[in-house]
Amino acid sequence: MAMIKLLGKVTDICRGAWGQIRALRAVRGKSVAEIEAYQFRELKRLIRFAWEHIPFYRSYWEQHGFSPERLRQLRDFSLIPCIDKEIVRAHYEEMVPRGYGLHRLTKVTSGGTTGVPLNFYLNQSVAHGRELVHQPWTYWTTCRYKLGIDRVVILRGARVPDALVRQGIYWHKSHGYRGRGLLMSSFHLTEATYSRYIEQIRRLSPKFIVAYPSCLTVLCSLMKKHGEAALGGLRGVICSSEMVYDWQRNLVREVLGVEIYSFYGHSEKSVSAIPDDRHRMLFEPSYGFCEFLDEDLNAVDTAGAVAQIVSTGFQNYYMPFIRYKTSDYVRVGDHPPLGFTHIAQEIVGRAQDFVYDRDGNMLPFTCSDMAVWNINGVEAYQYLQYEYGKLLLHLEVNDDFDTADLPKIQAEAEYIFSNCRIEIELVDKIERTVSGKFRYFVQAIK
Repeated sequence: MAMIKLLGKVTDICRGAWGQIRALRAVRGKSVAEIEAYQFRELKRLIRFAWEHIPFYRSYWEQHGFSPERLRQLRDFSLIPCIDKEIVRAHYEEMVPRGYGLHRLTKVTSGGTTGVPLNFYLNQSVAHGRELVHQPWTYWTTCRYKLGIDRVVILRGARVPDALVRQGIYWHKSHGYRGRGLLMSSFHLTEATYSRYIEQIRRLSPKFIVAYPSCLTVLCSLMKKHGEAALGGLRGVICSSEMVYDWQRNLVREVLGVEIYSFYGHSEKSVSAIPDDRHRMLFEPSYGFCEFLDEDLNAVDTAGAVAQIVSTGFQNYYMPFIRYKTSDYVRVGDHPPLGFTHIAQEIVGRAQDFVYDRDGNMLPFTCSDMAVWNINGVEAYQYLQYEYGKLLLHLEVNDDFDTADLPKIQAEAEYIFSNCRIEIELVDKIERTVSGKFRYFVQAIK
């Protein structure tokens, strides 16, 4: 049985890797017309599969008057109704094909920028095989980073065992697809621990730093404060998962003397974008079909206009995201280079804020929702900060919530925001923004 399971995983890894190789060959260096012809073939195959095998999509599309026979050309794709995070949250159990072995799937929790985490299923083996091709290729073509070979420092919300933290060790070794080097805790990087961090970073002499922009900002701000020289041999910084601002790019140039290479993607793995030499974002046509739409779901192609990213991922037949409203926004660009159909001047969503601890250290807000992961009954959350070292956490809950979970939530939040005191209040309703979203962090310290 174990051997059969292993062979199944290996088969899925190979399927994911080979599928991405084929996709790259189909679009690399091709014209827009050639790329769209390839994408239309992939979309027709995916739509037919979803109609025949996935109960949710057939029911949802029938309610909106769509069937695969109506998809005769690429522009007909707009006839398919969009889905969003709320729909996925409510129906993800029905979005898996009938008869698909759930033992092959992993239930994934994605960080929720709109107030609550998002659950969905992922075939980790297929996704891993795909990323084994996609990530090294994008890194190499963009910034000549050799994933798994070049030494790196990783500051992306990783946790370090408590036993190491008690010894003043805030990192452990990393290898394989994550990168070869040091995986460092972003939760403990403060004025008090800075000297330990910078000592280890200089000892490693990394060629790249892979980081959340907010974590990188904390590191560079401390380096600037202490008058640190740039890191010898550093070639660049690779960022994703958050928006990168011009002031952050300038800070990195000033302190580290290198550029930030900002990538875009999400846990749902239905869209991916890479930077060009002007920091514009090129949406990878081998990875999925991308649309830039306005609030009325009309296509936006005017340079400088703001549009939402709506994505349909390829190679995902275990829980496909079809016309998925990502809640991320771009400023539309023009004149994509050969091999691409969609280009953005910048990503304008995913803005991050900082939390201030008791000593005035800036802590990244990244991973804040981990405190309510796997807690039943939490409808939404919101952090508020009015004074240094103290956070108020508002929870909007339903009848499934157990107040016995409050100490667990508090302990988790105080781990994430070290050197901060967390107070929790249960509230009837968390006020939404005008667009209907939750504002997940209110920073009142200016």
